[in-house]
Amino acid sequence: MSCVCRQLRFNLFASVLLLIAIKQSPASSYTPFVSYGGVLTTLNPPNGALSNTGTINDLGQVFGTYWATSDRSSFAPLSAFEYWKGTYSDIVIPQQPSDAQLIASINDAGVTYGQYYTRTLPSNPGSNSYESAFTQDATGFHPFSLPQCPRSTCIQTVITGMNTSGVIVGYYGNEVGGAPEFGFVDRSGVPVPYAIPGMFDTLVSGINESGTMWGGGYIGSTYESWIDTGTGANLLQLPGCVHTYIAGVNDSGTVAGTCWLTDWGLPRSLSTAFFLQNGSVNFFNVMGASGTELTGFNDGGDFTGTYYVLDPISSTPEPSSLALLGTGLAGLVGLRRGQRRFRAPD
Repeated sequence: MSCVCRQLRFNLFASVLLLIAIKQSPASSYTPFVSYGGVLTTLNPPNGALSNTGTINDLGQVFGTYWATSDRSSFAPLSAFEYWKGTYSDIVIPQQPSDAQLIASINDAGVTYGQYYTRTLPSNPGSNSYESAFTQDATGFHPFSLPQCPRSTCIQTVITGMNTSGVIVGYYGNEVGGAPEFGFVDRSGVPVPYAIPGMFDTLVSGINESGTMWGGGYIGSTYESWIDTGTGANLLQLPGCVHTYIAGVNDSGTVAGTCWLTDWGLPRSLSTAFFLQNGSVNFFNVMGASGTELTGFNDGGDFTGTYYVLDPISSTPEPSSLALLGTGLAGLVGLRRGQRRFRAPD
């Protein structure tokens, strides 16, 4: 399971971030994008040969990662970027080792947060990397560590979200030997583990300004997503979705994410994006794409993600700015269906 989560972080950021992404199907091409007001713009950092999107804050700043070459091996150089108002900028952390990989975002208050990956530690001979989390603000660089995750026994601490109130969320654990990973919530410098009974790898993927958290993990062989508005986690189950991934929940309660229509273990698994608002769900794909996956969502209804093509088709959009297909929420074509929530098992 942990190796799947590792692939998830690199393919969908993250996180997202996530961070957190789920294992993707082989495809002819993957194209990262951002949608502002229903108009889609593809993202191509000038220094990157391959790139992924991550989060988007309420100012509309988009954050992601890119490889300078087509080498996407475990320790190929990986840089973080910001896209805003048509301009790309690299996110630079002076304390980052020169051979490390960086994943970072900036919240609405201008605080940078994330983690960088360094090579195997002697104390963890079977590990792929060690992940060092941090925040950086006007006062300087601040390493972030958890007492539950000492370097001697725990190789990763990952920050996936930070709101303007300073609440930090993420997860920690050890990928060696398929060990589980655990979520955490840090309020006022006091980190508290977050776990859902019966769920393997409880990952906290984000937090909004209202304090609502979201994330996911495995129950059996199914990756389940959850939302916690402050009264406990509720599982999110959508009709027709084998797995779900939540990219974001804005302050009005609208949920955006990805629905896998087939199991992602299949060679040609398919996904579609969704928006859930007031109990109704809209599914959509970018026009001409085989599938669409979301990685970020903000209060203005802007979102980031990736669309992909499994087979070459002549109708694949080419211009850098494209209208999304059809009508509906933010220019989306939607299929309105009911939605059910279930409380996590005790």
